Amino acid sequence: MNPLIIDTHAHLDFKAFNADQNGVIQNAFQNGINKIINIGVNFETSQKSIDLSTVYPQIYATVAIHPEEIITIEGQTEKEVMEKLTVLSSNKKVVAIGECGLDYFYLRKDETNRRLNIERQQKLFALHIKLAKNLNLPLVIHSRDAFTDVVNLLTEHKFPFSKVVFHSWSYNFKKAQQVIEKGGFISLNAIATYPNAKEVQETAAKIDEKSFFLETDCPFLPPQSKRGQRNEPSNVIETASKIAELRRTTLEQIATNTTYNATNFFQL
Repeated sequence: MNPLIIDTHAHLDFKAFNADQNGVIQNAFQNGINKIINIGVNFETSQKSIDLSTVYPQIYATVAIHPEEIITIEGQTEKEVMEKLTVLSSNKKVVAIGECGLDYFYLRKDETNRRLNIERQQKLFALHIKLAKNLNLPLVIHSRDAFTDVVNLLTEHKFPFSKVVFHSWSYNFKKAQQVIEKGGFISLNAIATYPNAKEVQETAAKIDEKSFFLETDCPFLPPQSKRGQRNEPSNVIETASKIAELRRTTLEQIATNTTYNATNFFQL
């Protein structure tokens, strides 16, 4: 039997799981996944994450507005957004604020629109930082092509890095060290199983064992053996096995370390 592992980042409420959500969840629990954190990306999915967590004792929730979901709060004031997120966060199964952060990947290249989009994203991220501080909850960070700005905003708002995890780590080892030296964490997923993801594999091989968690980001980013298929929580075992290989240790050791790290970070 597989050792027990926590999938710290899943989207089981997404439509990819509409037909067999319960089956996917039961399969995960039967194959070594003992807890799952379901991640909100807007008001609707945050509520759905909470709903899932009330049905399944081993599932926990987070709430936030993802930077690419900024359109879903069009016309709402900062105060209104903060109030709605605060109400959602009051549920006892909510263990973090996220996923939130900055994503510059799809921004239009013309300078005026780009600058406006970046400004809006940064304001929204700052709101989440303030919310997490108010509630004494950790932050689950989404950061794509925006590492320096994310770090700068966290520093500017004096948010403790000990309560920060960069999910779906895709940067290099040097940047991982920057996060870890500040007391922060990173979360590794099946990107580490991709042959061309050399920087992520180097990071997985070298970082301190106390500084990382495991995740799937399902239904996205399936492991190498299942490329092109829907990802699901049970697949985190393949990621853990690859990381064990990269670190020249055992699957059991990776499971033990990452479960300990995630349990403490999210207070599960």
